[in-house]
Amino acid sequence: MRIYCIPWDKGGFERTIGCAKGPAAILDALKDVYVGDSGKPLLIEPVQVPIDPSDWNKSAKAMHQAVASHQGLAISLGGDHSVTHHLITGLLAREPGAGLLMLDAHADCLDGTSLPTHEDFIPQLVRQGGLPAERIILFGLRNIHPQEQAFLNEHKIDCYGMRRILDLGFDEAVSAVMQKARQWSALYVSVDIDVADPSCAPGTGYLEPGGLSAQELIHTCRRISRLQNLRAIDVVEVNPARDSNGMTAALGARVIRAFL
Repeated sequence: MRIYCIPWDKGGFERTIGCAKGPAAILDALKDVYVGDSGKPLLIEPVQVPIDPSDWNKSAKAMHQAVASHQGLAISLGGDHSVTHHLITGLLAREPGAGLLMLDAHADCLDGTSLPTHEDFIPQLVRQGGLPAERIILFGLRNIHPQEQAFLNEHKIDCYGMRRILDLGFDEAVSAVMQKARQWSALYVSVDIDVADPSCAPGTGYLEPGGLSAQELIHTCRRISRLQNLRAIDVVEVNPARDSNGMTAALGARVIRAFL
């Protein structure tokens, strides 16, 4: 199983510094994750994407190419959430009809920077024309800036905030997401670890109480893994410098396992 490691934290701000060490922490946690109930370890082939913190263009192209050239399910570990911009454009290069399902406490739909960051990459994808708003689903939201809400309303992006998830019922909400996502030619799933409640994922920069439990997050990923059009996933925003006893990295590892 090839896993692309992207030690990049230049697409965020002060609280994302340290996410560059997230891939190594998740890989280390994966050593303790086994295949189902068999007791066999996962066979992992880590691939270090060539990142140059001083050269944004070179790094962005390397991330893009990793997914664009991959055959099968592309698995990537960030890094801050800006990496998803470059990774999903790689999938769109070979699957123009692909869509994005993002599990995140935040909408990442602010505006105002020239280069993609962890809080504004979705508007850039939409405005660049590669990813239509109707092929985006946001799941787990619970803190949305008014500027983001205006963008979401303008583009009619399908959002499942925690209130909507609870009103529908957890399993019903996941089923609705899957029903829409399976209509796309290909699916990219991005998991920002802050979609989980801080009680089970403290090692990230922007903590938002009231999130998914570890069990709910893992169960969601297991269900999504059944979609036949799943082509790429990432886990981002794990910050070992902010973690407690490695529990956030461990959850990231189990998210990866849930997709396999």
